[in-house]
Amino acid sequence: MEWLKEKITFIFTRNVSTEQLTMSIVLGITCGVFPIPVLTTAACLISTLFVSVNVPIMTTINLLMTPLELAMIPVFVMAGKYIGAHKLLYGLDAPEPTLNMSAMLASIQDNVWQGLKEFADVLLLAIIAWLIFVPIASTILFYALEPVVAKLMLKFKKETIN
Repeated sequence: MEWLKEKITFIFTRNVSTEQLTMSIVLGITCGVFPIPVLTTAACLISTLFVSVNVPIMTTINLLMTPLELAMIPVFVMAGKYIGAHKLLYGLDAPEPTLNMSAMLASIQDNVWQGLKEFADVLLLAIIAWLIFVPIASTILFYALEPVVAKLMLKFKKETIN
């Protein structure tokens, strides 16, 4: 347990600003729920092109988000259907695509690219909903987490001095 405490102390006492550390956590969370399995790391990598973050922290948070990512896929698909993304993409009389989560995960486990191609229309709805979700959730999370991260940074810096 002492090893874990040392690692956490190291993260919070390195030369990173409060804003950078907070944004690393926020993007790890929001990009970590990207609705296409196995591509959350790519979403995180793309986000680093636009925002200065601590990549190891963001990647760690991203990987910790995997269970939530899988749980959020149906939510993003339903949100995509709710906003009418399928009608926008396929026409007003297009039938709603259906999602069978167990079939999708089994297909992706058998062959990742074939599974993604098979469920591309459903996942596209989820991506559209996720693109709307990210800026809103990132803003809320940033302002909610920044005071917490600042206090943690202060606490860990005091502990390393003593």
